[in-house]
Amino acid sequence: MADEANLGRLLEHLPLGIIQIDARGLVVRNNHLVPADLRAGCRLQQQHPAALSNAVHKALAGENALYEGYCPSTDAPERFLRATFLPLNDGKQVHGAVGLIEDLSSRRADELELHTSRLRNRLLWAQSALAMIEWDELFRVREWNPAAERIFGFSRSEAIGQHAHFILPDEARRMVSLEVLDALLKQQGGSYSLNANRHRDGREILCEWFNTTLVNENGQTLGVTSLVQDVSEREAAQTHNRYLAEHDELTGLYNRKYLSQRAEHAISLASAHHPLALAFIDLDNFKHVNDTLGHSAGDRLLCQLAARVKAQLRAHDCAARQGGDEFILLLPDTTLPLAGALLDELAAALAAPCHIDGHEICVTVSIGVACYPQDGEDFDTLLRSADMAMYDAKRDGKNTWRGFRAPLRERASRQLLLESALHRALARDELSLHYQPQFALEDKRLLGFEALLRWHSEDLGVVSPAEFIPVAESCGLIAMIGDWVLQEALCQLSCWQAEGLSPVPVAVNLSAAQFLQSDLSERIARALDAHAVDAALLELELTESVAMQRPGEALEQLAALHALGVRVSIDDFGTGYSSLSYLKRFRLDRLKIDRSFVADIVEDHEDRAIVEAVIRMAGALGLKTLAEGVETPEQLAWLTAQGCDAAQGYLLERPVPAGEATAWLRAQAAVAG
Repeated sequence: MADEANLGRLLEHLPLGIIQIDARGLVVRNNHLVPADLRAGCRLQQQHPAALSNAVHKALAGENALYEGYCPSTDAPERFLRATFLPLNDGKQVHGAVGLIEDLSSRRADELELHTSRLRNRLLWAQSALAMIEWDELFRVREWNPAAERIFGFSRSEAIGQHAHFILPDEARRMVSLEVLDALLKQQGGSYSLNANRHRDGREILCEWFNTTLVNENGQTLGVTSLVQDVSEREAAQTHNRYLAEHDELTGLYNRKYLSQRAEHAISLASAHHPLALAFIDLDNFKHVNDTLGHSAGDRLLCQLAARVKAQLRAHDCAARQGGDEFILLLPDTTLPLAGALLDELAAALAAPCHIDGHEICVTVSIGVACYPQDGEDFDTLLRSADMAMYDAKRDGKNTWRGFRAPLRERASRQLLLESALHRALARDELSLHYQPQFALEDKRLLGFEALLRWHSEDLGVVSPAEFIPVAESCGLIAMIGDWVLQEALCQLSCWQAEGLSPVPVAVNLSAAQFLQSDLSERIARALDAHAVDAALLELELTESVAMQRPGEALEQLAALHALGVRVSIDDFGTGYSSLSYLKRFRLDRLKIDRSFVADIVEDHEDRAIVEAVIRMAGALGLKTLAEGVETPEQLAWLTAQGCDAAQGYLLERPVPAGEATAWLRAQAAVAG
């Protein structure tokens, strides 16, 4: 009994689970470390898994046996056990076995966790989009993942053991970066940096670095782990966006937004001793380049001219592209006279021929200048003033510069007022036509009328055509107004026909916007049909400059109008630049001699010579002539003597409203009757 008690105490104090198994495989004794499913009363040969039963069977057969594996448990999660079974015999036969049970569940879980962690890390290193680099304490590569190979171009075998400087671009940056790494080792923490690095092919790349110091349980630094991302494209895009925020993408000059900021800063520093000028530059006739050579050629021309502008600037000047063919110059410490001298030099530089696609292009510019503070105390006001001055230069013949003058602001305000009122004029029925008779000089008979546009504004009163026609052209209303004039004139012709009055032709002026419409002849044909008016009663007048703007298209347009039976005349002849070779090819009926030549023909021998030449040339080409603005008997007599066919002017009849023209026709009919 004493031995039995001692054995029990021994079993309880052993660090292992102990079981005693009889010859039948039944557990007859166990200590407290044995799992519940293996304690006394359990028949192990019936236990699962089968490998455990086999180990017990082997021990009862007289052999030592070992089992490692999972074992079901009712009092805890499945356990991982190591069981060693030793046979018990008395020298003759086996009468049982002893099992030593070790619970390895915690260790097994730790091993599995470690294995899983290592597997996870291997997958992370292999599949990460970020370069993952592990450095030792001497900044040599210890690990180098596939993403690092892709970003830097070095294979893992090439990188392992390399010092950090192999991916740094130059000595200065190497020094900085090594100082960063050294600081990492000392601070034992993480950091972020944006560094320039070297790719294997020699190009420079920009990388983001996220660095963490590796420390063991004793606080000893073992190295650094770096996560690296190539941000070259992102940084390049951001740099480009920052560039575009300040620059014009086409020419490389600054944009208006940036120049306005520079200007406001310069204005804040300006004073009587530090004046400031702002110049507004517009290329003359640039649209012609785009129309003839194409927009690509126009863009290249702009780039060449922008380079010349930059070359002419002083160190503290600033140039910007406003848009299209417009540029702005900010000229600090510059008075108007000095600005004029600088702009003369600039205009000369810009006037030098440019060569685009085998074409030599010569460009002139119109420039307006405004000075601080007299022409404006902020950028927007100065720019408006310079813009007004630029249009003043355009009106004065282009290819020059003009300084801002106070009347220009009044003119601009008046134009804005006229634009607004013109938009309402048609809806309010404020426009009307007056009719000026045209007479044959040979027998003074009525040949027809010219329809002249008049505007009596509800807000502005009577506005001269010389004032509102240019405004209508500049704001895009001229085509709409021209269509109204055509319809109104045909309507009046239709009314005269309906009343039985003798049909007389009516001449209507065509604007450039109307003449260049591709469907002009179709529009006029529809209008004639709508009013049931014979085409021979409609005369269309266009100026030399309109006809010669696109002579090729003009030939086609005039041929189409001639085919309709409509008569066409050139108005204000002699004031433009007609090519005689085109003039003889145009399908025309009459040349109208401009009033500027008629006014002084009695006293001015040059005007007389011009008018004589026009009359002779028209006769040679089979064209009729009509003199405008005849106001004195002497003018009329001279024109008649020279063989001019017809005339109109205040001497003969003033323009009159439709009602008076109708009454005049009735009176003519009564006399004739």
